[in-house]
Amino acid sequence: MAREYRDSGIEWIGQIPKQWEVNKINRLFSTIGSGTTPTSTDNDAYIGHINWIQSGDLNGSVLEVVKNRISEDTLSKYSALTVYNAPFIIIAMYGASVGNISISTIDGCCNQACCVLCKSNINFKYAFYAIKSSQRYLVYKAVGGGQPNISQNTLKQLWIPVPNLPAQQKITDFLDKVCGEVDEMVALQETMIEELKAYKQSVITEAVTKGLNPNVPMRDSGIDWIGETPEHWDIVPIKYIKGSDKNAFADGPFGSNLKSEHFIENGDVIVIESGNITTGKFIYKDFKTISKEHFETIRRSECKENDVIIAKIGANYGMAGILPLLDKPSVVSGNSLKITLDDNKMINSIFVYLMMSAKWNNGFKGLVQENAQPALSLSGLNNFRMPYAPLPEQRIIASYLDTKCSEIDSLIALKQAKIEELKEYKKSVIYEYVTGKKEVV
Repeated sequence: MAREYRDSGIEWIGQIPKQWEVNKINRLFSTIGSGTTPTSTDNDAYIGHINWIQSGDLNGSVLEVVKNRISEDTLSKYSALTVYNAPFIIIAMYGASVGNISISTIDGCCNQACCVLCKSNINFKYAFYAIKSSQRYLVYKAVGGGQPNISQNTLKQLWIPVPNLPAQQKITDFLDKVCGEVDEMVALQETMIEELKAYKQSVITEAVTKGLNPNVPMRDSGIDWIGETPEHWDIVPIKYIKGSDKNAFADGPFGSNLKSEHFIENGDVIVIESGNITTGKFIYKDFKTISKEHFETIRRSECKENDVIIAKIGANYGMAGILPLLDKPSVVSGNSLKITLDDNKMINSIFVYLMMSAKWNNGFKGLVQENAQPALSLSGLNNFRMPYAPLPEQRIIASYLDTKCSEIDSLIALKQAKIEELKEYKKSVIYEYVTGKKEVV
């Protein structure tokens, strides 16, 4: 017998089976709460055994571990902190992860960017799936500019479809099985992507340190990460190939010389930051800009077409890229540095970029200042020794790697597209079954 449907009256839900109900979150959960963030100046705040959950910990699935913990003493200092007993549902209310959701299997408290739902009179896992299916709607409801957010009240007033308890369990069992299978397929694709990335880096390292001719005589470079190189190649420090200008090898301005208030929309000069450097060869990304007047005060950090730009500070330190021809002048910021190469040294910027990529893959031991935030040492990098092939070979190697890496990148893109397809399929399956569009048979 065909199912009969009725309009739920709720925009994101649409039609539901005639015998199903809809209900608000605040009627389905007796405890709805949030938390706060202990002050960062309290050095002992994050030393303890009580799990402290942030929106970045939420993974869209089961939450079993968090990055930070707080002490009993810290807990007692903040009235807004409550330890919630597992299991509970936790939802991100702020930022890029708004609407993201997890089921926590560990006791813990949270920051103000999360909302906790516990003590329900509905199948807990079904509620998780139903709220998860509303994420697009929640994102649509998010307000704010640079920091979109949903309020706790928005979550309390969220309507979800509610079949009877046997149906909730049946749907949950089915979705656990299907989503588990999809997650396994996604994990397999992610593993293959990591293997392809590792292969790409090994291809780059092999080509820029060994060349492409396996029959040439080799000699020991005396450098661990390089090993043997062709006998007719040289080993030179970066300072040998940089331009003669005193600012040919320079980092960006620090402190008051370049701050956030100096950035303006559609300014005359582009600022290259470490975040602009990705895994691509050329640097293209949402650039910030400054005025021409301010540029004059930091001109020593100016960079030009074909300069090699290197991230100096942060998670991507050592990652490099090549500056393409831009439609405006540009400077590097304080978290980056630039190398302008000496044309007379017969060096190809793509070859240097590839060499930095190979070194990045092999680590920057000896070139990093180990502070609170790792940073490349400018003097250490100045003396960084690299293989130096004749210019014709550099060009041949660069051309070979351009083709080879493009092939690998295409395979990675296919795997990534498959992941997105699987994720969309998972979302659609959850939506179709928690709203009753499809029936578990």
